[in-house]
Amino acid sequence: MPVKVDRIVVVGDPGLLANPNNATAQIQGAVAFGLTSAMYGEITIKNGRVVQENFGDYQLLRVDEMPDVEVHWILGSQFFGDVTQSVVSIVPAALTNAIYDAGGPRIRSLPLKNHKIVKRTSVGKNG
Repeated sequence: MPVKVDRIVVVGDPGLLANPNNATAQIQGAVAFGLTSAMYGEITIKNGRVVQENFGDYQLLRVDEMPDVEVHWILGSQFFGDVTQSVVSIVPAALTNAIYDAGGPRIRSLPLKNHKIVKRTSVGKNG
């Protein structure tokens, strides 16, 4: 895969936070899950059956592909909130926007493994 993510910064506003270390670990896991989804997540059907039967058939993010995850908390006096669910869904959008901002193509479908990502030659609104 021609895309390598070196660093992801996450800022969260969960209201009250009972255990920041556990919440940070949850964010790191959510980032890994979101990157797996964006880069490799695909279920294929062959002869009416799902090809990926278990984790041996479904590519996951490898440890050496995991970026540094920097987490910052905005702590307030609000009631407790969720810290991870939105991260999983935001990572693919942030990644595809970063690819575009770095001169790559506008990606409108996932996973990234199905795209040939090369620097775009024209710079336009929809590149």
